[in-house]
Amino acid sequence: LIMVLFDYIVVGAGSSGCACAARLLRLLPNAKIALIESGNDYLAPPPAKNKDTGSAAGANANDVNDGATNASTTTSDDYSKPSHFPKTWAGPANKKYRTVPQRALNDRQISIVRAAAVGGCSVVNAMIWMRGFQKDWESYLPMPIGAAGVKNNGDNDDTGIEREFEWLEERIQPVKYEGNILGRKAVEAAASLGYKPAHNDDDSHDWRWESPGTSTTMRIALDQDGRRQDMYRALGADDNRITLLKGMAERLIISTDKKDGDNDNDDEQSKMYASGVVIRMEDGSLESIILQNDEASEVIVSCGAIDSPKLLQLSGIGPKDLLQKLEIPLVHDCPAVGEGLKDHVMNILSFEIPITTLLDPEMFSPNSINASLYDESLDAQLLFTDGGSTAHYLPLSLLEPFSEKAPSLTVYGRAKDAMAYIAACLLLYTLQTMIAYIPSYRVKLESSLGILINVMKPTSVGTVMIRSNDPNDAPLIDTQYLSEEHDLDTLVKATKIAREIVNAEPLSDIVDKEILFGEVDDDERQAIKKRCSPYHHSTGTCSGCLDDQLRLKGIGRLRIADASSLPFHRGFL
Repeated sequence: LIMVLFDYIVVGAGSSGCACAARLLRLLPNAKIALIESGNDYLAPPPAKNKDTGSAAGANANDVNDGATNASTTTSDDYSKPSHFPKTWAGPANKKYRTVPQRALNDRQISIVRAAAVGGCSVVNAMIWMRGFQKDWESYLPMPIGAAGVKNNGDNDDTGIEREFEWLEERIQPVKYEGNILGRKAVEAAASLGYKPAHNDDDSHDWRWESPGTSTTMRIALDQDGRRQDMYRALGADDNRITLLKGMAERLIISTDKKDGDNDNDDEQSKMYASGVVIRMEDGSLESIILQNDEASEVIVSCGAIDSPKLLQLSGIGPKDLLQKLEIPLVHDCPAVGEGLKDHVMNILSFEIPITTLLDPEMFSPNSINASLYDESLDAQLLFTDGGSTAHYLPLSLLEPFSEKAPSLTVYGRAKDAMAYIAACLLLYTLQTMIAYIPSYRVKLESSLGILINVMKPTSVGTVMIRSNDPNDAPLIDTQYLSEEHDLDTLVKATKIAREIVNAEPLSDIVDKEILFGEVDDDERQAIKKRCSPYHHSTGTCSGCLDDQLRLKGIGRLRIADASSLPFHRGFL
């Protein structure tokens, strides 16, 4: 084992980890900070051009042909182009996790998008930038919105949540844009049914915070060239004073501070503290990243709501019975680790519109999203989308039913599944070819209206538990989607509202018909169970074991700073 000393170790270079590392550097410019990440840097700037030939020293992302790109082969261009974001889910950045069979969804195993990448899930998401609702943050944070807190080492900035958002937005610089003709007509149709505009469309209110109602104003995290914002560099985590370590964190190192005179009956939990992280390097070797012998030094886990509880459990911090079953030495019995998993679940409706409605490609929104509606009485959100991303998403969706189905237990069943899978692959490649080389077919696919119907504050609660003591094994993810009737009832009611909006003028003037995928089911509840999918907004899996400063109770010098720490599922996460 090679040992390296640091003042702070941040595990996970996703959005949270990058923000933590950059903020630490700003507060403590002389601190030695390690940022650990297992994934690649997919948004790295292209190589500098050769002075003699004028060509790039390596492959240039901008040279990739947009239309002819194979949808199953993810290129560097796909990670940076906003409309290509569905293709990144089939690429190497996605860990391709799946849930255990979901009883409420007819035993479907749902794909969960989590990224191993410098920048984390910001490399594969839809780039929507929303703060959420003020009241949600106010109910959670120990200080009110905009409150002045402790001064940062003489810095004039305060530590209120308003200032924190401003710090992020100064660096990310989310682009504000207006939805296209589909978004405007959707909002007008909703208005005819009594829905009022949200405050963020009214200059007399602070539009940066979300509010109930309809809106065609969206914000998206793009850079000045209209490409996906690079969170790692935008937040400043690429500073050369931060050491980026490429490797997978296998476990935390927990030490015990024993003093002379201590006896075995003393409460050792209060003396346990994180002293480092063991990571598996790319060459397979193990390296110990150790904290300096200073009580101010800390390990900050920012692996996300799926992988943070996984790392804690692999380190012996979690439910005692689980750890003993998997023969992992118990460090700290903490039943709350892995509990409290929540995620937004959505129903998707699609409608065909005339090709002439969207003739100009510039009319497509950057990530296809054009308008939103938040129904406060239902706690439901509707997002209205165009078909700009359909040509990238549809081919990949053909294989989704195979990933959702549990393996057959019989030889005949496995052979039948294999034949069906091969047929789907042939259809996928045929569709990819048609999209790439037949412009009229591509335009036909893009001529659609989609509505994403979302339960904003789900009551269904799941878990994340490791399945073995092998760090390479994916955890058991039980999201419990729609296990609570409240969530299914909300989707049914919101789906009815979505269809009412589509049937109202002026949206009804441009909608031809609803596009139905798969088997038609007259029972709306069953239809939703068959086609619903997650937003991939997992939260809460470490919230029950932290104090209000995100410190893990019972273990010193250890914090969890990511979506797993949120004890609520805020709107627009």
